[in-house]
Amino acid sequence: IKEKLAAEATFGQEFIKQAPLVIVCCGNRDIRFHYKERGENLYMICDVSASIENLLLLVEEKGLGACWVGAFDEKKVSQILNLASNLRPLALIPVGFSNETPQPPFRVKKEEAIEIIE
Repeated sequence: IKEKLAAEATFGQEFIKQAPLVIVCCGNRDIRFHYKERGENLYMICDVSASIENLLLLVEEKGLGACWVGAFDEKKVSQILNLASNLRPLALIPVGFSNETPQPPFRVKKEEAIEIIE
């Protein structure tokens, strides 16, 4: 399945098939029955995104590496995994042992990023 995902749905991101584990994070479109369009277009994505961030923190705590992959063909992922029509794949998270420890990206200083309005 990982090989098929890498070859057919992830635009050549070969590292996906090398990971011991790939988690496919899906939103449930049925949220619209309770929260209407805003549920499907916003809440579902926010809920899954918050869950992914918690997952990534746990992976790091366990000494593993992971990568949030958003570049993929949703329809092909759904077909490969035979997902129910109410499930929308929003991210792939390959998990494994890192070959490297990358430096954190450059961040602007807090004082440059935040403006306090009184």
